[in-house]
Amino acid sequence: MTKEQLAEWRKQMRKERNRASAAASRQKTQSRIMELEGEVNEWKNKYEDMQDKMMKLQQQVDLLTKAHCQDPASTVQEDSASYSYM
Repeated sequence: MTKEQLAEWRKQMRKERNRASAAASRQKTQSRIMELEGEVNEWKNKYEDMQDKMMKLQQQVDLLTKAHCQDPASTVQEDSASYSYM
């Protein structure tokens, strides 16, 4: 093998290693993107669940507030009962 052939062979081998490395890097990046997209979907689902829970709790608060305001006599009794331990 001449010097020129050896240099060409080394150049070719370096190109092949570089291609393999680039392909592995692209695959790793793609895997990470898919992993992060999965996490985003999980967080979106959790967010939607929390919004649903907050809406239900707000409805309960509204209902209790409405019931509390419609019966003012019970508020006087409840207020005096809550201070009896002091």
